[in-house]
Order: sequence, then C-alpha cells, then structure tokens
Amino acid sequence: MPVVFGIVFTINPALGQVMLSPISAATDLVPYDSTVPVENLINHSGVTTPFTNGMTLFDTYFADPNQFATSGNNGTNNWQSELASGFGFQGIVEFDLGAVYKINQLAIWNKSLSNVTVVVLEDLGGTEQVAGNFTLPDQQSAFFSYRFTLLPFNTTCEGRYVRLVINSIYPVPGFNFGYVIAGEVVASVLPVIAAPTVSVLLETNGDVTVKFTGTLQTSTDISGTFTNVPGNPSDSYTLPKASLQPQQFFRAQGN
Repeated sequence: MPVVFGIVFTINPALGQVMLSPISAATDLVPYDSTVPVENLINHSGVTTPFTNGMTLFDTYFADPNQFATSGNNGTNNWQSELASGFGFQGIVEFDLGAVYKINQLAIWNKSLSNVTVVVLEDLGGTEQVAGNFTLPDQQSAFFSYRFTLLPFNTTCEGRYVRLVINSIYPVPGFNFGYVIAGEVVASVLPVIAAPTVSVLLETNGDVTVKFTGTLQTSTDISGTFTNVPGNPSDSYTLPKASLQPQQFFRAQGN
C-alpha cells in the first residue's frame, strides 16, 4: 500500500483586540518635575481597575464608561509638562510597543490635551501612517478622578511605534497659561502573526522529513482530530521508514 502524506495550514483565531501598555515612552517636552515623568503614561499608575497587559480584551474593559484614573497626591500619577504659555503646538510623545502589532485605537486618560494627531510607524524614521486627528475633552476640573477617552483610528494600522502629536492644550481654567497633563495611554492591539509553513521531503533512505514553522500536528485522517507531534519538535521532524503509516497528514498551526 502506498504511503500518502497530506499537509494543512492553520492559524489560531484571534480572540479580539487586547490592551497593551507600551514598553517605553519618550517626549521632547520637559516634565514639570521628577515626580510627574512621561513614564507615568505607561506604568498603570492611577488606573483604578487593573488590567492584564496583552490579555485583557480592550472592548470588554472599556464597555464600562466609568473606568477612572486618579491623579494621586499632588498629581503624581500623571505626566505633566513644565508651564506652557502658548496653546498651539506643544510637542510629541513617542511610544514603543515592543513589537509590530495591528492597532485600531488608543485609550487615554486625559486632563488637559486639546487636539492631538496619532501616527503609527513600523520603524522610527519610516513611513508615517496617520491614524487620526482627535479633539479631547478638558478634564482639568475633575481634580482627582477622571474618565478615559477613546481614540478610534481611521483604519487598522500595523506598526511598533505610536507617535502622539500634541497640537494644542487647554489653559488652566481662568488663566492664560497651561500644562500638558495626562494619565495612562493604552493601545488596542492584535499580534501580527506570520502564516505557518510546512513541507514534506522523502529522503533517499526512505525516511520522511517534515519541515515547518509554528506547531506541528498530525492525524491519520484529514477530517479527524489533529494532535501535537510528540516531543513538540521545532523546525523539522523525521519519521523513520520503519514507522511510516499507510496515510498520515500534518498541519502547522500558528502560535
């Protein structure tokens, strides 16, 4: 009886966009002092409902409109710039997500940002993808606890870096000056998953070598149950000639 091998490609289905905090943040703006650094935008300080980075579903978390952030003692949960006397262009904040993701929106706990433009890049210095221009609510009067604002993108973007361009801020109520003040920034992402690959090679000695990426699974029936190959091999798997079955199917599943 001839030996028949088949190959199938699969990718695990996505459960939905998850919440992701950037791994770093940098800005061209000078902080008000050392107690309110730009890192406060990504360190979960002040977020009253905890979330698991890279796991908590973005839409589920923000279905509750009362997801607050707190400013903390003297605003030390926030990021705050030095005094700004003009309310035109203020500067940028650049976030590194640590890897390339599909990004469709941001959430920001904002205090004084008025108008911002969001730009996504795969590489710093590379092509800019303008995700949208947004006008945010002034929440400076909510002195201690304030709500998030969602920034839905014009289209889903792929990139590692998110640039928040601050075009204007709100003045301190009753005055002609202000500060850049914001709390946490969280991205809504899906990992960019490479398609798995699999190929079968008949060796000259009669052995069969399966080369693959992802997780290799096998079944003796193409419509049957596929199980992981014992030992969870990586890159390649060899079946000795003596152990070949009349028919066997392999599939590579995305991780």
